[in-house]
Amino acid sequence: MKNILFLSLALIFAGLLSYSQEPQGKAEVVQDEMIEWLIRQRRQINESKEGVPGFRVQIYSDSGSRSRLRTEKVKAEFDERYPETGSYLIYEEPYFKIRVGNFRTRLDARKFLEKLSHKYEYAYIVPDIIEFPDFE
Repeated sequence: MKNILFLSLALIFAGLLSYSQEPQGKAEVVQDEMIEWLIRQRRQINESKEGVPGFRVQIYSDSGSRSRLRTEKVKAEFDERYPETGSYLIYEEPYFKIRVGNFRTRLDARKFLEKLSHKYEYAYIVPDIIEFPDFE
């Protein structure tokens, strides 16, 4: 029994050594010129965009006289309470709206919405073009 166990361990160790060796050759990539052109075109399109598709939470909407003033006041209160979260005042005739956050997924927006639900009971998630996320 001891011999079988020793033989098994020796075979496993030999197998691991054979897989851990470095490759001997170099790979050369041959690529059509059209692929390079497509990559450049895609890069230009992405650089011209103002953001990427994502989600925000709309916390406030108002219309009528003095609606801009009321909306700016709500935005200032939000900015004071959540300084790390971006807030955006948007005008879509006839409404002034406040949307907050830059969420890549609906799930992330949902988590933030739950944090806000006690203060902004009519808040909801909207698809929007968000700012490019920071890469760490």
